[in-house]
Amino acid sequence: MQLLNDFKQHLIASGKSEHTASLYTQRVAGFVKYVAEQRIGKITEELGRYGDRVSVCPQDETGLLDLGSVLDDLPEGTLVYCCGPGPLLDAVEERCPAERLRVERFSPKAQEDGENSEFEVELAQSGRTVTVAPDVSVLDAVRAAGVEVLFSCTEGTCGTCETDVLDGTPDHRDSVLSAEEQQSGETMMICVSRCRGKKLVLDL
Repeated sequence: MQLLNDFKQHLIASGKSEHTASLYTQRVAGFVKYVAEQRIGKITEELGRYGDRVSVCPQDETGLLDLGSVLDDLPEGTLVYCCGPGPLLDAVEERCPAERLRVERFSPKAQEDGENSEFEVELAQSGRTVTVAPDVSVLDAVRAAGVEVLFSCTEGTCGTCETDVLDGTPDHRDSVLSAEEQQSGETMMICVSRCRGKKLVLDL
């Protein structure tokens, strides 16, 4: 999850994530809120050094997080980061404007069943055109053609394989891009997303 420096402050809400707590609190100078499902010994102690910049709200002690108290009336210029279980992310997405929110999912969102058909992908930088079969991802087709791209989860949750779309309409099936970002069609996660037509042109 990339921290964007254009925002003055960052609020981090996390459900039982040691990695998030230890990493992100070291990288932001603004307000931080860390939400855990339970106390995590060493990590909880580490967070204590941030004083009132961090609030630990174990679910087994305080119940479900009061999102209104966390998200309502945020200072102007605050970007919200959230990672953790799906229900927490879904609830945050309902309350927080997409332009002020970044989420990191550990499992993909449920997707509507879509038809997988064959299409072509033109790789603008390498000058190659590959055929993507119905049972093959764009990522796998591109790599099979000898073009190396960064990737990690292969589930559409991490954002590592995000690729610029130069032409064509993506069939978005990721859990990273907001509805507005998907609507723009400017980028796609090539590990899971496909094409709504017969051809895509990607900046690869």
